[in-house]
Amino acid sequence: MKRLALLLSVAPLALASAAQAQTATPDQKSDSTAAAPTAAAPSDATTTDGGSTDGEIIVTGLRQSLANAASIKRNSDAILDAVVAQDIGKLPDDTAAESLARLAGVQVNRYGDEVSGVLIRGLPDVATTYNGREFFTAELRRSQLQDFPAQALAGIEIYKSGTADIIEPGLAGLVNVRTRRPFDFKGLVVAGGLRGTYNDQSRKYDPSGNILISDRWNTGIGEVGLLVNASYAQSQYHNAIRYNNTSITDSSPASVITPAQTGTIRYPYSVGLYNPAGKRWRPSANFALQWAPNSSTQVYLEGIYQGYRGQGYVDDWDNDLRGQDPTLSDVVLVNGTNDVRSLTKTGGYRQQAYRSTDRAQTNTYQIASGAKWETGRATLSTDFAYTTSVYSDYTHSLDSALTSPQVVKADFISDGGVAFSLPGFNVTDPSQYIWRGYYEAYYRTSGSGFQWRGDVSLDTDPLPFLKKIQMGYRLTTRLADYASANRYAYTENLRIPFSSLGIGQLGLTGNPFRGSDQGFTQYLSYPYGDIDGGQARLRALSRQALAQLVALNPNDQGYKNVDRRGKGTPVAG
Repeated sequence: MKRLALLLSVAPLALASAAQAQTATPDQKSDSTAAAPTAAAPSDATTTDGGSTDGEIIVTGLRQSLANAASIKRNSDAILDAVVAQDIGKLPDDTAAESLARLAGVQVNRYGDEVSGVLIRGLPDVATTYNGREFFTAELRRSQLQDFPAQALAGIEIYKSGTADIIEPGLAGLVNVRTRRPFDFKGLVVAGGLRGTYNDQSRKYDPSGNILISDRWNTGIGEVGLLVNASYAQSQYHNAIRYNNTSITDSSPASVITPAQTGTIRYPYSVGLYNPAGKRWRPSANFALQWAPNSSTQVYLEGIYQGYRGQGYVDDWDNDLRGQDPTLSDVVLVNGTNDVRSLTKTGGYRQQAYRSTDRAQTNTYQIASGAKWETGRATLSTDFAYTTSVYSDYTHSLDSALTSPQVVKADFISDGGVAFSLPGFNVTDPSQYIWRGYYEAYYRTSGSGFQWRGDVSLDTDPLPFLKKIQMGYRLTTRLADYASANRYAYTENLRIPFSSLGIGQLGLTGNPFRGSDQGFTQYLSYPYGDIDGGQARLRALSRQALAQLVALNPNDQGYKNVDRRGKGTPVAG
């Protein structure tokens, strides 16, 4: 996938000067952004008669952010790595998960043109916190880090070892995501950015952007600050995958093989296409309200909404090369072995395909309030939060097969992978396709919980052997539940024409491949909207087909069981 990006950020000069002198709030472990260093006036600077310069030169950049990250690691009791706001702002990343991939000891999984999972030292069990408190999605202990837009964050910390003052990490560690608060800035700040990308495989343009507004005021009850931030990210993808089956098989003794070989030959059981495509969009927003009635007390209220929406599908085409004793011709072996480099398969098992559609969404909310008091040697803090999250996923798959097996030419070592073609097959002829089956599944999970913690930090500096005592108490409640169901109607034995389903018009699947190595790239299927929106029609057709199969096979209990499930309540909306 090649991606072109157009970036635009906005920060008016009158407001940017206020943002340059950001300082950390007392209750943050580290600066969200560092105060900008003031450079010495250059030798040619214009001066007044009194000898002072006309103005200060403010210098900011990546070097200061690297120093901040190093300071966080140096001063921490735990083994950790950190990325601070300047790093995130400078890197061309869409999500927090992509930014984490730049840290030592962190690995990521990628699927569908985005980071879809984070590993710490190769382990997947990662807990997540948001501004130091537990933040989860439905029944998991973690949230999906790809749902956090990188532009909205003040910093990310990865704890590779646990300490008493942080939430219990997972087996791999803990990731703490920090957002900005109004006391991070000196005054009014309005900042934002726009991002546009073009994906050459999906051939789609996608917008992303965020806007942040923050201000603070001196009032009769103390200093008050308010920050509001909103962001939106979108991506559309279409990947091309040509695969060998990982099961390697010996040729059938009943197969005719030319040229004749000594003994059996070995090759992948099947070859095929697996092309995922779709669209994702993520709306999110957060706010923070801070109040400092005096210099030793601070109270805050903050909240976050995190959303995910996804509509996707997978086009899968499978060529069985072993079933029903096919004829194998034009066999070429890898030198000195019985491993096949290329072959032509005739007869045997017919080809099959499916288009599986998916529609998923997540809504996660957290509201939190807390306070911090500094009383001489002691610092007391408290935090109370409520979190709720709901995730749902609907899957529908419409399956087809060919009326008869087609000739397959396969080269197992072509440009780093397999390449195959179906010479002589008229891919656009609908009479070549029959309906193989219909699958639907539903999954919904939700989670919620309250959490409270109180902490005390006591400075015992006069004691030479003990500098500080920290203690705290934490209470949590957690509820989680899920519901899931699935069913499948296998209809191939009725040989119903695929074009007769009446849910729309058959058309060629997309071709996301580059180059000409892969000869077979498209086949007939129904569009996403016809499958995802045609569930009622497909269920009715499935029930009719199952009833017909039971009538044709009255002694087959398997057909009766499937028919009974097919008559039940729909499992997907």
